[in-house]
Amino acid sequence: MIQNTLCFQVYNALKETPDAQLLSFYRSESIRFEALRTAIFNAVSILHANHIYPGKRVAVVCPATPEGVIGLLSVILSGATLVPLPSPEFGRQKQRSIERLRAITQDAHVDLVLGGPAYQRYFEQGEEQDSHINYLCISELMDDTVSFPYQMPAIGEDDIAVLQYTSGSTAHPKGVILTQSQVLSGCQAIQDSALFSSSDCYFSWLPLSHDMGLIAFLVGIICQSKMVLSTPAEFVKSPVRWLKAIKSYHATVYVGPNFSYQYMLDTVREKDAFEIDLSSIRVMLNGSEQVSAELIEQFQAYFSPMQLKPNVILPVYGMAEATLAVSFPKLDQSLNQVRSYEGRQIVSVGFPVSGMSIKVGKYLLTPEQDQLSPVDEIEISGPSVIRGYWRDGQIDLSSTYQDEYGRIWVKTGDLGFIDGGELYIVGRKKELLIVNGMNLFPEDVEAQIKLCDEVYRGRCIATNMLLNGKEQLFLLVEMRQPTMEKCIQLQARMNRIVEQLGFVDWVGGVCYANRLLRTPSGKFQRKKMAEEFAQGCFQDELFFVFGDELEVTE
Repeated sequence: MIQNTLCFQVYNALKETPDAQLLSFYRSESIRFEALRTAIFNAVSILHANHIYPGKRVAVVCPATPEGVIGLLSVILSGATLVPLPSPEFGRQKQRSIERLRAITQDAHVDLVLGGPAYQRYFEQGEEQDSHINYLCISELMDDTVSFPYQMPAIGEDDIAVLQYTSGSTAHPKGVILTQSQVLSGCQAIQDSALFSSSDCYFSWLPLSHDMGLIAFLVGIICQSKMVLSTPAEFVKSPVRWLKAIKSYHATVYVGPNFSYQYMLDTVREKDAFEIDLSSIRVMLNGSEQVSAELIEQFQAYFSPMQLKPNVILPVYGMAEATLAVSFPKLDQSLNQVRSYEGRQIVSVGFPVSGMSIKVGKYLLTPEQDQLSPVDEIEISGPSVIRGYWRDGQIDLSSTYQDEYGRIWVKTGDLGFIDGGELYIVGRKKELLIVNGMNLFPEDVEAQIKLCDEVYRGRCIATNMLLNGKEQLFLLVEMRQPTMEKCIQLQARMNRIVEQLGFVDWVGGVCYANRLLRTPSGKFQRKKMAEEFAQGCFQDELFFVFGDELEVTE
């Protein structure tokens, strides 16, 4: 049924959105939906003329610009499969970024790449196998001298709408297969859980290439909400200025990972309070990484004098494999659902969103499930949950299974428990550290390390790694202005912490501020940094290496 496709619902929303409504870009231009609609429909006609139809795969470099939005939505309306790509990075991450983009386009077997003229050379340079990539500048789709009528493609619910690549390693990108109906179900679940409507204004810096940024944007389009799009760089450069803009735009909805709340708390000073007014905000979704109960309480208390309403911050749980939303707490629910686990305070991430089923081990999460379940792997099933991954043109079903009722379940890799009919997340299964028979997660170790004064804004990572055939604890910390003396003092403190936690062998080092690798949503890439450290690829980023005769790198 074509009405149950993302393509149809986006078309219908664009057609119904008032002509004068604006899609705004932070500290930049705005575009009326009348002009946006015409540009997108024209772009679809040009894509169809270039034989881009259902079954074709189109990668789109998705900056928060009118061109990026037109490229993204025109691919969706063409019926082709969208492969969202982040804008290539510059500086020290440039080569790693380019290699990852090429790896994605090769794995997805894309028929076309859309982007700006500045990015074209990144896809055309390289080895011979890259030469087949067909690149088209989005500006070539934007012919405003004519107006083409839109022709709905012949498309079905099970056609692939999006190949969403997760933040894995460069060598082995993993594409999450999202069908037309799955993306639509995921958008509907968020709309129902957060009560999104046309009266909302969604203000976001999340990349449109990231699952959280993309799906939240599509929810805004389908709900005909006002939207203001920004970039991670603009948010990181001046969160104070970004927060001040909330009043100007009358923003009502914010979606961001846990680190963004910490960043705002770290950088906003009391003197800024007179210019920040958060009274328009009705909901702030905190997800994408482990949610800190203490941080939510601190954030609420600190920003209350800036008119932040109580209970607007909602800890949520989601992933690309669920087309984002898995569980939401109830709106306006006070933060009283907190449980202690292994010395950490774990906050509830609520109840299954509409249509979602959640299991923890053998326990099914239902309102009647009021007993405490053991910690086990979380599994999910529902209309928005994927059936498999895309790997170099093949569908990988290894993370899914079918139960006796024919339902498809996905193993999330996350560990958690059920208590009082609500879900609690304790960590990633693959990052579990077992020490003397005791289970520890990176967050348990990091919570102790970040208390050291030398660690810049508490930024540190912990994970396990295999080095010289032996499993060891791996620790990296950021330091604002590292010196030999401060590094040696920090190593002594960390030695005591590690010994108290029961570890014998550990390695790692000190890097400068803002050098720890993150995903586009802000999560630290623990395994990636450990892998690069073991291969000797991360050494140039380190000022000081723990142990190893106190080696220092200049």
